[in-house]
Amino acid sequence: ASYPSLTDLANHRIGVAAGSRGEEALNIWMAQNGIGFEVARYLSEDSALDALAGFEVDGMVGELDDLSRAGRTGMSLTGDPVREDPYAIAMRRYDVNLRNAVNRSLQKLLAAGTIIEIGQRWFPTEQINYAAFIPLYDDLDQDTRTIADFPTDMPRPAQSVLGRIRNGEELVVAGLDLSDGGFYYQSFLDPFHEALIREMTRRWGVPVRFIPNTVTNGVDLVADRQADMAVGVRARWDGADRVDSSVP
Repeated sequence: ASYPSLTDLANHRIGVAAGSRGEEALNIWMAQNGIGFEVARYLSEDSALDALAGFEVDGMVGELDDLSRAGRTGMSLTGDPVREDPYAIAMRRYDVNLRNAVNRSLQKLLAAGTIIEIGQRWFPTEQINYAAFIPLYDDLDQDTRTIADFPTDMPRPAQSVLGRIRNGEELVVAGLDLSDGGFYYQSFLDPFHEALIREMTRRWGVPVRFIPNTVTNGVDLVADRQADMAVGVRARWDGADRVDSSVP
């Protein structure tokens, strides 16, 4: 039988690998949509696929890339996913050196085109914008370190900026021009960045002080602890060991 969508499989017997993300996703989907299945748990994804091939179940939930490479015949994917499940690399807080080694390796792979080749091999059905997921820091080519060159310590500040925000202390912000009629203020995103920071600090309930004329040295001011945050700056490798950069 053909089941175009998950709802068409309501009350049918569905196989999962016990304890897998597929089983978790299916249970959440049932709770959110009020539609039930008879869930059959197997020791592995292969066992669940064998059960589907042997007509013991009417469907099977697993990870898309595994199912695409499963090599089984006479099976098809439903038109909608059970869950979009992003992947991430988790690290201990303050492990700056490990984070930088991983970030730099990913950026080098992207710059060389290698990561695109890997993606096409293992995720052939996915349309992935790698440049959006892996932004290249400025001065990447100038950072010639190898893995052995990254220290193994975990530097921890005496007091984090987050701690100061929780205490209601003033947030000092760099990276803005703020001169009325100035080149950066009129032509770039200075007004937006100022408004964004003011809204953030309003929600946090803390006062804010801007350091004007710091468009070009915002990262250095944060690294030297003269500012808590710099907005509108580009991530660069000669600052990666001294400051944290957020995604846009």
